[in-house]
Amino acid sequence: MTRKRDRTYYQDLLESFKLWELIWLIANTSRTLRFARTRVGSAWMIINQAVFIATVGLTMSYVWKQSVSEYLPYLALSQILWLLANNIIVG
Repeated sequence: MTRKRDRTYYQDLLESFKLWELIWLIANTSRTLRFARTRVGSAWMIINQAVFIATVGLTMSYVWKQSVSEYLPYLALSQILWLLANNIIVG
């Protein structure tokens, strides 16, 4: 029973990869509609995170008396991983 279900799962997965053009079209349309009213577009997410990481990194490295070059990479990586996990879970 399990093998039949697994085979069907893998067949469905392979068939969905054959529709990559449709998947790309849906993803691109979703991105375009989400940022339709902004000039910067989807780059706004990157700019927003860069400003946040720079601000928090500079502030916290000053408060904790650490060098920015030591603290900032850890903050940036943890923030990026947190956003990735959040987007995977919440959608």
